Amino acid sequence: MFAHVFGPPELEIIEHAYKLACDRLARSPFHDAAKRLEQERALRERLFFFAQRGDDAESLCERVLATVPESWIAMPPRPSSSRRRDRRVA
Repeated sequence: MFAHVFGPPELEIIEHAYKLACDRLARSPFHDAAKRLEQERALRERLFFFAQRGDDAESLCERVLATVPESWIAMPPRPSSSRRRDRRVA
């Protein structure tokens, strides 16, 4: 299997993209702090998967954030069972 070896300049870009992505997730109003470490580990794995020669940190960050589950950055939908029916008195 082919494994890409990243040089120091590429690793620096990946690290910068990682910091940008973590900061963006942390600033999301729906960010789940309890899952922070798990999400950061997954971000780092995604960054190495998506990194390409010639990337800059901002575009790599954008490409990776476009792949994260929506629940990481958006409010999850309410379960339908939590909705109460409107009972009107006639």
